[in-house]
Amino acid sequence: MASVWSSASRILRGNLGVLILSSGIWNVASGLANPYFSLYVLALGGSYFEVGLTSAIGNLFMILPLIFAGSLTDIIGRKKLVVYLGFLLSFVYIIFSQAPSWEFLLLGQSLNNLISGFRSPAFSSLVADSTDPDDRVLAIALQQRVPQAMRLISPILGGYFIDQLGILPAMRWFYIITFFACIATHLLRHKYLKETFTPEDRDLIDGLKSTLTEIKELSSRVSRQALFLIGINAVLHLALMTSSSYWVIYATDDVVGLTASEWGLITIVQDIVIIVFTIVFSLAADKYGKFRFVLASLLLTPITIALFPFSSTFTEILLLRAAFSLFISMRTAAFSAMFIDYSPQAFRGRLNAFQSFASRPMVIAGSLLGGYFYQNLSKTAPFFITAAVMGSVGTAFFLLIKEPKIKE
Repeated sequence: MASVWSSASRILRGNLGVLILSSGIWNVASGLANPYFSLYVLALGGSYFEVGLTSAIGNLFMILPLIFAGSLTDIIGRKKLVVYLGFLLSFVYIIFSQAPSWEFLLLGQSLNNLISGFRSPAFSSLVADSTDPDDRVLAIALQQRVPQAMRLISPILGGYFIDQLGILPAMRWFYIITFFACIATHLLRHKYLKETFTPEDRDLIDGLKSTLTEIKELSSRVSRQALFLIGINAVLHLALMTSSSYWVIYATDDVVGLTASEWGLITIVQDIVIIVFTIVFSLAADKYGKFRFVLASLLLTPITIALFPFSSTFTEILLLRAAFSLFISMRTAAFSAMFIDYSPQAFRGRLNAFQSFASRPMVIAGSLLGGYFYQNLSKTAPFFITAAVMGSVGTAFFLLIKEPKIKE
């Protein structure tokens, strides 16, 4: 136990500590609104399909920047992109707060994903560069879950104010608060983050011109396991996005009839489960290997998703979402760490961009399919489709992926 605390304290003293604290500030604010975004789309006049369309079109705008973002990360460096694009991202929340109709949420999501497309490979590379191979899963688990722990109370506060004020006034205030939190987050990052990678000595224009050639070169210079993980991650996004926007709608407005406060309480419970057990499983994965935990998650999570449409009470949904979070916690940090293990540092920006780029079409397809099925087929169809596809992903992972023997 002493060695665990020693590792954790060492991890928190560097860049990851700065990222965790700053992300926590941002998460406290964004956690007020994020669980209820689908309800916000409906309240502004959108349909079930347009809930999915908002997500799909937004993600479409992430594809183009991702083509160049990896090279930018490896040419310009990590910190500049993370900080300056983060400041720019904060102004998107003003659009969300003032939206007079659901189409303005479409605009906000598009700008959010456009900026995030340039920013996300730099952020992922900064996290990867700041981890040590021997305790990488623990480091990633702390980076993912401590900010989530800081926002635990936010969903139930958000639900309470939605029940008291109504969805539109409450969400507008939530996004104004998030704007200021995002500014504060990136002021901290500007002051305290340290650059982790000496950029390549290349002209920016020449570097961008060579990007498409490098994508082809990348496939021959990294391991097949990394490429398999990129493919598995992409199909996993297809599965999860088919139903992700409809959990809250199914449980509140449409079928079960929970209040926003009750959904907020469920969100807090599942957050507690995923925070605690991500740390627990990360320690076990660092010691015993990542493969078995990722595989168990991919095979067990679909069961909870398939059972969700049979839920009819608050208690049943609470227990299923807690089980869902338990099984997800086996995978998240371990999968990310496994991908880093197979990613050479000099290519991390481009590999992270390639992974995000490969998943975007799947996110778009899943969002559109989910909206179409929920509106036109049945309200249970997205959940059954998600479970079936995710089970197939688990089978592919078992057949194609091996535990990394050499960690980059």
